[in-house]
Amino acid sequence: MITGSNFLVCIDAGHGGADSGATYNGKYLEKDYALQVARYVMHLLEGDRIAVFPTRYRDYFLPIGDRTSIANRSKADIFVSIHFNGAKDPSAHGIETFHFRGSTQGKILASKVQSKMIQTLEGRNRGVKTGSFSVLSGTVMPAILVEPGFITNEKEKNKIITRSYQLDCARAITNGILSYLREVNK
Repeated sequence: MITGSNFLVCIDAGHGGADSGATYNGKYLEKDYALQVARYVMHLLEGDRIAVFPTRYRDYFLPIGDRTSIANRSKADIFVSIHFNGAKDPSAHGIETFHFRGSTQGKILASKVQSKMIQTLEGRNRGVKTGSFSVLSGTVMPAILVEPGFITNEKEKNKIITRSYQLDCARAITNGILSYLREVNK
């Protein structure tokens, strides 16, 4: 049985440093909000006595290969990469979570986190999807990539930049992880 005291979550704040990720008018940068949400998730998990291991805790560039190496060396039980979405079409909006094709545990984790994000954030449900992102394919543990909104959508950007929305994102992600932990302990 896995308990909180021997369960390790590797938290990855997407992008960083010179890699801003998606932006809104070049002013609002995905990397900043992903890092803030990641910090909140780590704090909340630690409050629930879940061990966490970040890939980065400050704003600096970290190549994807280093992110997966850090996760794999940490021997984490799960890997959660936090991002905010971007699209050329400014009307694109909603929340989605990715897992690597063929990862049954990754799909379960993605479903738990997506469900909690939809419940908490009340955004458009873009669903749980498979993705071939390197952070998902390069990790040896169940891995997900969360996208709790589009920074390129003005309405969603106006929420994403607020502390309250960032905290809500973190609570939803944390509650999804805790729900997954309960599921694997059945």
